[in-house]
Amino acid sequence: PQKSPVDARDTNAQLTAFFRPSANLNGYLRTGYHIQDQDISYQSGNNLQKNPDLSTGFTWKLDDASSLQGNAWAQYVNFEKYNGSSCYFDAAAPAASRCPSSTAVTPAQISNNVLQYYTQYGSQRYREQGGSAIYSRNMSGAWSGLQVGADYRRLTATDLEYFYGAPTAQAAPQGNLNSTTQGQAKQVFTGLFAQTKVSPVAPLEITLSGR
Repeated sequence: PQKSPVDARDTNAQLTAFFRPSANLNGYLRTGYHIQDQDISYQSGNNLQKNPDLSTGFTWKLDDASSLQGNAWAQYVNFEKYNGSSCYFDAAAPAASRCPSSTAVTPAQISNNVLQYYTQYGSQRYREQGGSAIYSRNMSGAWSGLQVGADYRRLTATDLEYFYGAPTAQAAPQGNLNSTTQGQAKQVFTGLFAQTKVSPVAPLEITLSGR
């Protein structure tokens, strides 16, 4: 009862600034914000994500043959979700059957008041930060180029969930809490890498890389 169509709205905004303080140095700074607001069939059914992010990078030309490039980024995702439901609530029925499922409702019960509630509430958080740096050098002769660098990435997440059974009191539709669960995790990645190119004879170029 009272189930409605699903609708969603996405909003995005982004701002980027480019800078060049000298002929040998240039870079950018970018910030953004994304919102996804989705209504799912019921008054209490909703998925709401808010996601700000930030990134920056630069390229520094050290001399005619070498350069240094750096990048860094971060984002944060805030996710609030409600899974909704409804029933023909019968306050005079036994507690276990006051809010029957759609398959158990009787013709007499459809004249009762419709009660909307949510069966699950979840609060999730996701964070990510990272960066990288690369040194590049062009060379003449058999060795035509060299790149070395490092990168870093850190991820963290938390998840808090509440699960509700069908309500037994009309004044407290969320009073039938069944269980809760909570989780969290963290991952960290680091890396070193190098790449070079060698041309022992004119028609042949070999790329050697490792991470």
